[in-house]
Amino acid sequence: SIPSIACARNLPESTGADRAKIGTIDALIPIAKLKVLLSRTEIILSPEEILTSRLLQQIMNQLTDIPTKELDFKRIFDQYSDDISYKQKFLDQNAFLVYYTKGFDGPNRPSIESDIPEKQTMQYGARNEAWVAWDNFLAEVKFAMKSPDDSSIQELTTLLTTTTKAVDTYLKLAPAEDVQVAIKSIELL
Repeated sequence: SIPSIACARNLPESTGADRAKIGTIDALIPIAKLKVLLSRTEIILSPEEILTSRLLQQIMNQLTDIPTKELDFKRIFDQYSDDISYKQKFLDQNAFLVYYTKGFDGPNRPSIESDIPEKQTMQYGARNEAWVAWDNFLAEVKFAMKSPDDSSIQELTTLLTTTTKAVDTYLKLAPAEDVQVAIKSIELL
């Protein structure tokens, strides 16, 4: 039999995000809403609470507006995130050459890898961290609903806090004034 072709990618897959509003407050509002919902839920999950099916249902009701599918979740972030630069695409498509030439881009020129846009990389990294933590939280909630005696409020709190921290990391990459405006617009709803 023929072995399958090995595949790898450094660039994120398209989530179908509307790229027309990149970097705008309108595109930041859904991320701010995510932050507000997570923060409100952290308050519900106090360590003194006993894990009951009623509490779990209350938590899930609080979080119904947060997508549970990976592409839908990541799309929220991608609508605000910087686009992948031409240079990043080039480096990814020519990784073999870049690696073996150590980024050589001609005599008396800096390495081609010297000024890769960091903000985009950090945005996608924070987005991915938020998704992993959120997916783990959802899995733990489903497990807790089936067997509450084998779950703990501390585990749920840790996973939710990890999600919130990843969203906070993402929001720190946006202008602080824009984040404040986006959060205020959520609080007015």
